[in-house]
Amino acid sequence: MALSRTIKGVKHYAYESEAEFRTAHPDTPLITDWKKAEEGDWCLADDGKIVQILKKGSFAYKKKKKTPYTRTIIGMFSLKSKLPFTGSVKDEMYRFTKRSGYDVATQGHLTLAKKNFAKYIAHGMEPIEAYQKAFPTTNSLEYAERKSTLLLTKQ
Repeated sequence: MALSRTIKGVKHYAYESEAEFRTAHPDTPLITDWKKAEEGDWCLADDGKIVQILKKGSFAYKKKKKTPYTRTIIGMFSLKSKLPFTGSVKDEMYRFTKRSGYDVATQGHLTLAKKNFAKYIAHGMEPIEAYQKAFPTTNSLEYAERKSTLLLTKQ
């Protein structure tokens, strides 16, 4: 049975097999190497599912070389990664990780910076100031305010 997800009012599908795909798209070409597929192409994932490439782009992590990626309803995948292109419809299809940024911030590991933030708050420092001191590379007051609020709401 086809998996589906509605994005901006348009329903997108992922098919479990080529036979299922062919019943809905009998004449549509199928790209067997998903890393070579372009936006709008249907391609074969490593687990046998057939998905449509919704977006291709690239990102630079920490000002390093740009890394190309592709996005489908089963998630985002780096074209340089050796990880398999598999899965089912994700809640977070705009991230490489399975967890959302909110979950990582509120349920993630307690880093040294987070421990320091907690200490500064316990000593009476204002949240934004405590965040900037614990995370010294933070330049934006707005960002520090959002993140400090998020950390303070952690249960």
